Order: sequence, then C-alpha cells, then structure tokens
Amino acid sequence: TVYSTPPGNMAKIIVVFDSLKGSLSSAQANAAVAAALRMRYPDAEVVETSMADGGEGTGEALAPAFDARRLTIRVDDPLGRPVDACFYVSSDRRTAIIDTAAASGLPLIGPEHRDPMITSTYGTGQMIAAAMGIGCRTILLGLGGSASVDCGCGALQALGFRFLDSHGTPVGRGGGVLSQIVSIDSTCRLEGLDKVRFVLFSDVDNPLYGKDGAAYTFGPQKGASSAVCAALEEGVRNF
Repeated sequence: TVYSTPPGNMAKIIVVFDSLKGSLSSAQANAAVAAALRMRYPDAEVVETSMADGGEGTGEALAPAFDARRLTIRVDDPLGRPVDACFYVSSDRRTAIIDTAAASGLPLIGPEHRDPMITSTYGTGQMIAAAMGIGCRTILLGLGGSASVDCGCGALQALGFRFLDSHGTPVGRGGGVLSQIVSIDSTCRLEGLDKVRFVLFSDVDNPLYGKDGAAYTFGPQKGASSAVCAALEEGVRNF
C-alpha cells in the first residue's frame, strides 16, 4: 500500500509479490510495479524482493540464499512434449532447487489441453535425475502449480519406479492410471536415490483424498470436470 505521503518524505517502498498464476512470475510482477513506483516517486528507494509459496518462482526466490546458478535442461512437459525447464544449483553443487511447475506446471499447457487424467509430473523426475547427475544430494522441491493429479507417480517413473497393473504390466502416465496400480516395483530406481535428502515446499495442508483431498480441491483448476474429479478420487484412494 502506498499512502498519500508527499514523495519527498517517502524513504523506502518494498515490493514483494507472489507469482500471478499463469501470467507473471514474482520477479516480473515486482519489476512492473517497481518501475511504476520509481516513475511516481523518483526520490524513494524501491526494493524488489521475490517470494513464493512452493509454486512457480520458488527456485528463483530461494536461489540468492544459496548463491545458486540457473541451469536449463530439456524435459517432458505435462503432456510428454519436450520443454526447456530451469532449476538452480548451489555454488557447492550439493543442493538443487526445483519447481515442480517448471517442468510439470499448469501454465505450460493451454486451457483446452488441460486434462489431469493424462497430465503427468514425469518431467519433474527428469529434473531431479539431472540434479543428482551433477552431484546434488539435497533437493529443495516446490510442489505447487502442477498440471496433474498423479500423486507424483510420473516423477517416480522418471526415477526408475515401475507401477504395475494386475497383469504385472507397467501402467502409463497421468492421473487416469492410478486406479490400475496394483503393485510398485522399486528395484530399478535411480542409483543413489536413497542417499538424497528431499525438502518439500507447500502452502496447503489437504488430505490426500476425500472431500478436501487432491482430486476435488485441485482437479478443477487443472481442467477436471466433476466426473473426472470422481474418477481421480477413485484413483488416488487406490494409490
């Protein structure tokens, strides 16, 4: 809030926006508002500080604290299409900061293609594997902003886990296959995964299933109709 103080008496304005889902990142929103403030109050000190809630922009907000540099890799988007996604690696190359939204985020697909029965977090698992490949053994993972309700199965598939149906056949990707899973085979998981520490960032405290669970709470924003939410609920309960 900018009060009607004469410009000469205003010492500092701090601009701290969260991301605006599907449009601007925290840094972009800060920059736009800060530019206007500097024009209106040229004598004021305008400070921009990124923030995030576990969704898109979490890595960008945390990176300065770890003196982290940005890396970009080609991974699968929520529909399995190639996309360039970035994550951040600390100066000692031991910690990676990854946004699920970077590879598996809702803004990566248009509204007409949003279908949590088929969208997946596979690309997020590819990013984790890439971070491990350069020596990171702590993964700071922002969970928000995804386009899927797949219980993280896609990410785990990219890390070598196999989710099997009643015939022992690996299921595909997306929330629609959760109801088919009968067993999980972890024997082919990525070597060294057991030695990695994961720190998860989230701003919600929903149960996994039920009326306040993942399917009914988050399914509609990811493109699910009421019928699809019911199918996802069945799958999540089975998982």
